[in-house]
Amino acid sequence: MKTFLEECALDILEKYDEASSVCVVFPNKRTMIHFRKIYAAQKKQVSFAKSLYPIEKILHTFLPENQGGELFLLAELYKAFREVFYKDELKNRYTAQDFNTFFDTGRRLLADFNEIDNYLVDINQLCHNCADLNELDAFYADLEPKTVEIIRSFWSNFSTEKLSQEKLRFYELWVRLPEVYKIFNNNLDKLNCSYQGRHYRKICQLIDQGNLNTNKFQTYIFVGFNVLNKAERKIFKHLKQAGKAKFYWDSDDYYISDKTQEAGLFMRKNLKDFADELYSKPPQNLISTEKDVECNQKLFIICWKNLLKSLIFKRVKQQLYYRTNIFCFLF
Repeated sequence: MKTFLEECALDILEKYDEASSVCVVFPNKRTMIHFRKIYAAQKKQVSFAKSLYPIEKILHTFLPENQGGELFLLAELYKAFREVFYKDELKNRYTAQDFNTFFDTGRRLLADFNEIDNYLVDINQLCHNCADLNELDAFYADLEPKTVEIIRSFWSNFSTEKLSQEKLRFYELWVRLPEVYKIFNNNLDKLNCSYQGRHYRKICQLIDQGNLNTNKFQTYIFVGFNVLNKAERKIFKHLKQAGKAKFYWDSDDYYISDKTQEAGLFMRKNLKDFADELYSKPPQNLISTEKDVECNQKLFIICWKNLLKSLIFKRVKQQLYYRTNIFCFLF
């Protein structure tokens, strides 16, 4: 039985080997390196390497921009946070007093801003003051009732007259976050610098404006993706509508056909929106493939550690590493 990447390599080799304006895009660098080795082995020579990209690199061809390191981004975020909160009357003043105090809060904020941008969320809408529950239904009228109810349940804790100091600090932070976000992003614009989510959002803005240039390659082949954020889905749809995108999904009928299988939740949507280039229907490898099950019983964690080490070493020697799953149950 061939692995997913081996099947992709054979199919791409057959269909696109002679094409000069094709690139293959992967969710990360590790997958790309494995694919390159497999592709070279299939062709019996090193080739195609210049057209393999992790997704961050290919998006950089759409919009060249410097990607800031975490420490640099935290320093810039601290400047924005201090500008907003370092005031005597504010309860979050202590967090803004120096970089060391801010560091842990900054890492969480940076991760939140990244997710906000990845999912193209309007931060002004997200951080709207909904302590007055009478405003909530009108402000979030475009959301599903279930989502509105979750928001209502959260903000009901802030609708009482007396709030704890912790809730007051959170409330103050929440309603002023859009100001921090705006200052932070304006500073990054001046430095021509970005972080992943912000880069994705700016590319989506170019799509909305009709100014995204994707002419470096005629065909973009996406291999091995699974959970897509909203920005990635929008970029994929844009390339598909332009007739420039092909998709290879690592799926199995066991997860796709059975709607109760949560593991197939995102893949079902991917297959619906972006047809699989490899199979018209997901393969049935999980059920049809013969299983090699080995049961072991150990009492202590250190024993499990030694056992797993020996099992993995044995599988690597047998060249079964990429098709082997090892499950560990601790009681």
